Amino acid sequence: MANVKQSNKVYFSLGSNIDAGQHIARAVNSFLQDFDDVLVSNLYRCSAVGFKGDDFLNLAVAFQTEQNVVELLDYAEHLEQQAGRIRVTRGRFDSRTLDVDLLMYGDFVGQQAGYQWPSEDIDTVAHVLCPVADIAKDDVHPISNRRFTSLWQEFDKGEADMLQIPSIWDQCS
Repeated sequence: MANVKQSNKVYFSLGSNIDAGQHIARAVNSFLQDFDDVLVSNLYRCSAVGFKGDDFLNLAVAFQTEQNVVELLDYAEHLEQQAGRIRVTRGRFDSRTLDVDLLMYGDFVGQQAGYQWPSEDIDTVAHVLCPVADIAKDDVHPISNRRFTSLWQEFDKGEADMLQIPSIWDQCS
């Protein structure tokens, strides 16, 4: 029997607060070149969360792929390395040239490759959920079975300090 690869819709979150325009633009262009039919969310300027630092630029991308989780995680790490990302052990919150996180892998729920899917950041972090809701259309969260647009509408935005800004990646490529 032939090994048939399954196509899964994946969502990534991208963020940067060091030369952010340049690093976000380069990463988005890489996604657009390396994958078909990539959806790109609006771009948001967001205050640093969990530490004092420069504002971040954040967005999300989504696309269908037959690549597995490990291949996608390697791709994300490669993009971060191209941006000169140096991981530090100070904690979860710090400045970074580029952060590329795989948020969802199809409808998979559970642990794989050392990560929990879908990422809990979708439910708890404004600068992750908002861009996902921009591009999710009628997609639903695989645990709550609720549309991402509904999750964002009901999200407690009390501490979210986000500003949608014009797209910059076309100008920076």
